[in-house]
Amino acid sequence: MYAGIIWFLVRISESLDGHCGYEFSFSMWRLMPLSAGGCYHGFHHSHNTGNYGSFSILWDTFFGTNRDYYKYMQEVEEF
Repeated sequence: MYAGIIWFLVRISESLDGHCGYEFSFSMWRLMPLSAGGCYHGFHHSHNTGNYGSFSILWDTFFGTNRDYYKYMQEVEEF
């Protein structure tokens, strides 16, 4: 029971962090390797493609669903 409550609280806090629309530098989720972040997952909502994981980039990288995001970021940096 306690493990379920803890897991629920962890997932809610991560979901709020990934969907709030801001990239907080002090977020505990940025300390984890391969963590995604608000900007990464925000691309999924603004372009309706790729970046399905809001917790980790692992599966998006494995299946190649984040390629459009990295192309977009290169174009933005060049501009």
